[in-house]
Amino acid sequence: MKYSIRIGLTHRGALVDEPALPGAEPVWFFAPDQIRKRARDWGAGGIDQRFGAVWSGFAPTLERRLRLVDGRGPAAVKQVYLDTLNGHIPPEQGHMLSLAD
Repeated sequence: MKYSIRIGLTHRGALVDEPALPGAEPVWFFAPDQIRKRARDWGAGGIDQRFGAVWSGFAPTLERRLRLVDGRGPAAVKQVYLDTLNGHIPPEQGHMLSLAD
């Protein structure tokens, strides 16, 4: 293994006393650190320019990739939370929730 990366706390399953895996020493990836690095690499406006270019190609595809579902009230929020925990939310669904009825 040439490179090993840990992404945020979602992959925090390894305990400190676990033996190391062979290969590259794992490094943590933290998105805000990467954004700061790219800002230094690309200079003023570099992130906005690149993000804008990629977003303008991606945004038009969202209508066929994502289905928004509105939910209102505590019961709706609770149900989406439980459905998410149980793996019942399809990846193409995006939930817009409000505690207000």
